[in-house]
Amino acid sequence: MNGLDENFMRMQIFENQEQCLKFWNQVNRLENYNEKIRNKDSQYYVWIEFNFLKCVPLNILIDAIANKYLEVQNSQIKNISIEILKHFKKLKTQSILHGNILTKNIIIELQKNQFFDQSKNEMQIKNIYFTNYNFQQQTNDEQDIKNIFLILWRLIDSADSDANFIKAETLEEMTIENILISIQNLCIQDGRTKSTIKKIGSFLKQLIVETDYIQILSIKLKNIQPILKQNIDSIIENFINQKKEDNRNYNQLQQNLDQEISQNENDLIRNRIKSELEQQDQIIKEQKIFLDKLKKISLQNFVESVIQNSFQISKKQQNKYFYSQRRQLIK
Repeated sequence: MNGLDENFMRMQIFENQEQCLKFWNQVNRLENYNEKIRNKDSQYYVWIEFNFLKCVPLNILIDAIANKYLEVQNSQIKNISIEILKHFKKLKTQSILHGNILTKNIIIELQKNQFFDQSKNEMQIKNIYFTNYNFQQQTNDEQDIKNIFLILWRLIDSADSDANFIKAETLEEMTIENILISIQNLCIQDGRTKSTIKKIGSFLKQLIVETDYIQILSIKLKNIQPILKQNIDSIIENFINQKKEDNRNYNQLQQNLDQEISQNENDLIRNRIKSELEQQDQIIKEQKIFLDKLKKISLQNFVESVIQNSFQISKKQQNKYFYSQRRQLIK
């Protein structure tokens, strides 16, 4: 397997009960996250987990194409654009705002095959997900999606006759529907139909086979993650131990007070102290649960950051580094 079997996540935060209800009643029905949701019992957030084998954030995919890690046909970029615009049209049918449409908040999921697997040629899109809604009109959703479309369109080879078909100034005057129709017509002119199969097409040269790029990157992550996890565990353990020590000191103080109180036979005060001790224990338990979740978030964000940074520099620069690392990591 040449794919990256690593998880990454998106956290949907709720500022109030209204946003929580909008997510479950409208957003989740539209996006169909379903089995990707890792918690369903919080009124404050939802944890949505993806895997790099079949899913990739659009910003990483764009960097991989722009820096020549993925060599794709121009028609593939057009088809990716079509699917994203179609998904945006679905969003516009809902009475909700996104307010946070960025390339990193658009996730592409494949039907069967793996992203970044040079042995797979045929790629089919299963789903497009918009994530990290903020439900407010802080920015213009339609303008944001047009900006993303332009970023994608600039990946088309300048030699292609369609490269300058839509420019920024032209885009301002077009509706999403008009843009979508225009691109679909271009695909028809290219001899490709508006297939519901959602084919991206064949990746001509997925990755640099001779450098085992993805394999090395995967091994690098597996080597570094345990060290990071150990460091985080150590920080959590020290924090919890300090809290327990504070609690023991507090407990001792209360025991001393309890002896004085028992002499005065003040049951009301004794019960109050008992309740405070129980609350302290419960706080420590909840802190431990929170810190464990924070550790998982940190590890997944670290993985995504490493993968993202790996595709942000040119293939030529990256090759020099990976050639030097190959003997050390692959044995």
